[in-house]
Amino acid sequence: MHQFSMLYFSSMIEDRELWSGWAKALREQGLHEPVAWLIKAGRPAAILLSQVIILAQPIFSSTTSNQKLDLLSRLLEDGDQLEEFTRALQDNGREA
Repeated sequence: MHQFSMLYFSSMIEDRELWSGWAKALREQGLHEPVAWLIKAGRPAAILLSQVIILAQPIFSSTTSNQKLDLLSRLLEDGDQLEEFTRALQDNGREA
């Protein structure tokens, strides 16, 4: 059990580093506020959207890496991480 929790924690750190990069890129493009609004407005459907991403992964895999799609689906499924990502989008000028 201990090894599993360490692997899970390590995966969470890696996920956070990747989506922190997404937040930074969205802020640089000026898209952080619309994306944060969309996340808040679509929050009730986030888990459903996560499942759609998983099912559509073979279609998107030609244009987007499976790692990014997996991360996006995990982010949408985890309410705490999704909230933290939204805060990172709204924290202008600060690193997520």
